[in-house]
Amino acid sequence: MKFKYKVSVSKRQYHNLMEMMDWCRDSIGGGGYIAHHDWDSWHIESVFGNSTFSFRREQDAVMFVLKWPSE
Repeated sequence: MKFKYKVSVSKRQYHNLMEMMDWCRDSIGGGGYIAHHDWDSWHIESVFGNSTFSFRREQDAVMFVLKWPSE
């Protein structure tokens, strides 16, 4: 699987998703709702306000959790 490391974000943080995605682009690299390239570093899926950020590398997932701890 391409994006092996997953971090769940509850709908209580839905208002932060754009800021989270901007942080991922600036800190980790390319990614988003649609993985455009094989080298994209992260991906996001949202269902009913709950979101999952998936990362190719474990250290990116760890950095994300340190920056955006779950509530």
